Amino acid sequence: MRSLLPLLLLVPASFADDHAFGNDLLARLAAREGNVVCSPLSVRVALAMAYGGARGATADGMAKVLRCDAGVHEALAALAREYDGKEGTPALANAAWVQQGAMLLPAYVDLVEKHYGAQPETLDFGKADAAAQRINGWVSGRTRERIKEIVSPDMFNANTTLVLANALHFKAAWRKPFEPEITKAAPFTLASGEKVDVPFMAQTEHVGYAAKDGAVAVELPYEGGRFSMVVILPAEGKPATVPAGLVEALRTANVSVFLPRFRIESAYNLKDTLIAMGMETPFTGDADFSGIDGTTNLYIAVVAHKAFVAVDEAGTEAAAATAVVMELKGEPGAPKVFRADRPFLFLIRDRKTGGTLFLGRVSDPRP
Repeated sequence: MRSLLPLLLLVPASFADDHAFGNDLLARLAAREGNVVCSPLSVRVALAMAYGGARGATADGMAKVLRCDAGVHEALAALAREYDGKEGTPALANAAWVQQGAMLLPAYVDLVEKHYGAQPETLDFGKADAAAQRINGWVSGRTRERIKEIVSPDMFNANTTLVLANALHFKAAWRKPFEPEITKAAPFTLASGEKVDVPFMAQTEHVGYAAKDGAVAVELPYEGGRFSMVVILPAEGKPATVPAGLVEALRTANVSVFLPRFRIESAYNLKDTLIAMGMETPFTGDADFSGIDGTTNLYIAVVAHKAFVAVDEAGTEAAAATAVVMELKGEPGAPKVFRADRPFLFLIRDRKTGGTLFLGRVSDPRP
């Protein structure tokens, strides 16, 4: 399996369309100035948990953008079993937090527990600081403190009902490390045309190499051989996307590689990006996540994403986290007023079964 770790394109090879999703995501993020690092896998897994409760047009739109179908849950479960952080594999973990008092459908709870290993934990999002601290603590622990904060208290309000999170961590040594004493400063040309001196690592080795449509790629394997970094130099003036067929065209060649050391951290709210990619309905009042709680009251308010990558002579460390914040529809703000100051009815019900235990009317509340 190959991975484009500078972009964290760690995606299961069984998903033929993952490359398209990652390429589209990268192209839109790269339209901004500066460095970019993201994890399409982390974004896809976190949103796949929400997709598990989507219905109708909401599910169709998510499936189209995420390039997934009903089999995605089983496939991601299999991937999570492999990505357990042992023997040089990435560590992938998922979690879910539900507002105290809210009820999730048993079928949805089974889905996220069985396929994503996420047993929903109760939180009070009304205590925003404490809720953010709990979620950020989980993410920090799962990413070895590389992503210390994925949510902030201001992401929560009176309507916050569910947060779905994914964390991903990868650390590996090069199969052939670069010799630190060979690293020397050399010019790097910025997008503006300005030249700056940066430390370049260097080695000559038999590695994967490909050239296509003006783009050039080199593949640097990590220890163990299963994972690799593919570094792509796009053709002059071409967008920041991976040309189709370039990675598949890699063939072993004797290559002198000059690669700068780098360290990148990025943070995004992907809401607008995902809408631009065609996933609009989940973020609107038309959202249908009735597979989560049996109602159409939920929508996605925030898709927070952070990623980190560091590359040096020894190898690579990369981490990412994604949090999907789901709220009840309706603007938070001044509370609605319900004053039972005239005869009223009441019932006591089982929210799990829908059964009514007690039913009555109060005409005069005096003892």
